[in-house]
Amino acid sequence: ARRDRLNDKRRARVQSNGQATGFQPTNANKSLRKNKPKTLFGIGSEDASIYLLDLTKKDPLTAWKKIGKGPMISIALTADSVYGIGDNSFPGVCKQTFLNMTTTSDWEPVSNVKSVISIAISGDDIFAVGADGLLWKQSLSKMTATSEWTQLAMSALQVKAV
Repeated sequence: ARRDRLNDKRRARVQSNGQATGFQPTNANKSLRKNKPKTLFGIGSEDASIYLLDLTKKDPLTAWKKIGKGPMISIALTADSVYGIGDNSFPGVCKQTFLNMTTTSDWEPVSNVKSVISIAISGDDIFAVGADGLLWKQSLSKMTATSEWTQLAMSALQVKAV
């Protein structure tokens, strides 16, 4: 019971001011297999800001809450952070933790990769699709503003997202 209470305290919550007050447990992938997700994250179609959908609400279609500023074109999540690719106003891959994210907080640049249209995260790896259709990879734990990305395919992909 104590562990359940601790896990409940770690789940993402959004206050009325839009500030996230918690985060998913570290082994979120394991819990997703056992439990249905209780939240979804998305990018707003009008303002390209970050939104959270609480699936536990009676009418989830009206429960989208703005929790982070945009404009973003792609996001990917870890247990405690959101990584994003912004439009031209954001340099490369940026990051915010759930605990510090508000509708006015700034994104922290973490990689200077240019011309990326989509990102995805698996474990400690972040993957990026470039505007040229090439697939790139880097370790999140070693990523810096100047660290190199590894090209994974020699030919361009015919996809826009990973």
